[in-house]
Formats: sequence, C-alpha cells, structure tokens
Amino acid sequence: MCLSSTLSKLDNTISFFHDAYSCYEDYLAASFPFGLYKQIFLPSEMVVSPTSFGASTCIFSADILNDEKVIDQIIGTRIKLAYALARQWFGIYTSAEEPNDDWLLDGLAGFLTDLFIKRYLGNNEARYRRFKV
Repeated sequence: MCLSSTLSKLDNTISFFHDAYSCYEDYLAASFPFGLYKQIFLPSEMVVSPTSFGASTCIFSADILNDEKVIDQIIGTRIKLAYALARQWFGIYTSAEEPNDDWLLDGLAGFLTDLFIKRYLGNNEARYRRFKV
C-alpha cells in the first residue's frame, strides 16, 4: 500500500531495481535465495535506523524516496537499494558468528554493489565512489 502523494517518488526511486536484480543473478548464476523480496519505506519518525535488514525484507526511511526532478540524490539512493539487495543475497548463505564478523557480509555485498555500479553507472562512478571515502 502506498499513499498517492508518494507513489511517483516510489516509482522513480525503485524503477532501476530490476537491473540490479538481473545483474546479481547473471553474475552469480543463481536465483535469489528467497521466494520474494520486500522493500518497506516508512516515515522517518517510525524507523530506528535509515536501513534495517530482515529475512527477505528491508526497511528504509521514506526520506530516500526521490522525485524525478531530484537528480543529485538518486544515484546514492540507487546504490543504497542495490547494496541492501546484495546483502540479502549473501545474508542467507553467510551469518556472522559474532557481531565483529559482519565485515564478511558487508564485503561481499559491497563487491556485488560495486559490480552493479560499474555495469550500470560506469567505471568512473565506481572509482569515484570507491575513493570518495
């Protein structure tokens, strides 16, 4: 269910998502480990953190939804959503024994996200994102 006032923002923000999904499926030669994947966008006052991960579900703050007129934030938002999908993909196969072991899941998800950035946004954007930090 989506409020009509945010429907155009939702459509603009997630319109690329099939590309990320297909990119990961092609590279890994494996289908998504869950039967379905849900993205939930809640008002910022209802979320604890900007992104929360669960089994086949990601909860985001609705603040990341962008109108088509806002072009400077859409790349960062798409990267966040692609990262969340990649984290779900590996989250079923890899679980941290201790909280300090999350680096492995973050690294694998980061690798897939970088692959998506290179394929759909170009090498320059991937290099920029890598060395920006």
